[in-house]
Amino acid sequence: MGREEHSFTVSLTERRSDVLVRPIDGLRAAMRAVKDTQPFAILAMVVLPEDLRAIEFRNARCIIERSNLSEHPDKVTEITYYVDKVKWIVQQAEDETVVGADGETVSHVDRTIDDHGKVVTEDNNGVVTTYSYTENGAVRH
Repeated sequence: MGREEHSFTVSLTERRSDVLVRPIDGLRAAMRAVKDTQPFAILAMVVLPEDLRAIEFRNARCIIERSNLSEHPDKVTEITYYVDKVKWIVQQAEDETVVGADGETVSHVDRTIDDHGKVVTEDNNGVVTTYSYTENGAVRH
């Protein structure tokens, strides 16, 4: 199962109205209220005086990989996400566990996330990587 992706358009019947752009804070508050109950991420949004267009997606929680090759058995990846609805961080994978057809854990990745949604440490099957960031949020080299 991949991520769910949707797009939507809101068009005003009164084309000369500025109801979408004048109270932009109200639009943001309404979207935040929806995200409080249904986390999603906006990939792109355009707000024009006469309509609003957006593409959004929901994160996959379980990915099932099927194989017809005996040397590559089926596996299931379960993912949990770091979510901070106030900062609109909903797509940062925090924990990934891959389980084979026999029910045994094949792989495990655990991440520590900071208050800005940035990965601070990543433990990938016992190999730990630590990240630091510049003031702009870019990974330091």
